Amino acid sequence: MASLTTDNKRVLLQELEAIDHVFDYMLIDTGAGIASNVMYFNMAAQEIIVVVTPEPTSLTDAYAMIKILYQTHREKRIMVLVNMVRSPYEARDVFTKLSKASEHFLNLTIEYLGYVLYDERVTEAVRRQGALVELYPHSQASKCLFTIAEKICHEQPVNFNSGSIKFFSKAIVERDHG
Repeated sequence: MASLTTDNKRVLLQELEAIDHVFDYMLIDTGAGIASNVMYFNMAAQEIIVVVTPEPTSLTDAYAMIKILYQTHREKRIMVLVNMVRSPYEARDVFTKLSKASEHFLNLTIEYLGYVLYDERVTEAVRRQGALVELYPHSQASKCLFTIAEKICHEQPVNFNSGSIKFFSKAIVERDHG
């Protein structure tokens, strides 16, 4: 996925369009960084959620992503999820650092979506190659994920016209190919 060609992207987006009607939500984990394919799929999204951890490198990567999304692609609504924190207070602290930098240097207000607590069950679920919320539905991390999912499900996207697979495939893929 890190080095998809324009043709690969077109085929993938056609396949996603084919199943678009089956799902209410489709989450695409682009991974960290600002590589072209990461930005490509972020621009396909109706909603953008930047995931950050307390690590300084993660904060730097998250800020770089937000900066490019805002300055280059004019994205004005960016939500932040803080992952692998020890407490809600640590999550707020991480978000506040990122939020202050975004406001000060970009004049952009980002939104706090929530947090996922550090939980050894996540590692165990990965080892077992299963979904955390299915294997350990009562774990701390699962409870955080349920809270975030509920928040997402009860909130309507601000702009249905930006993002979305159909808009994206016509406006971006054809531009890249032409």
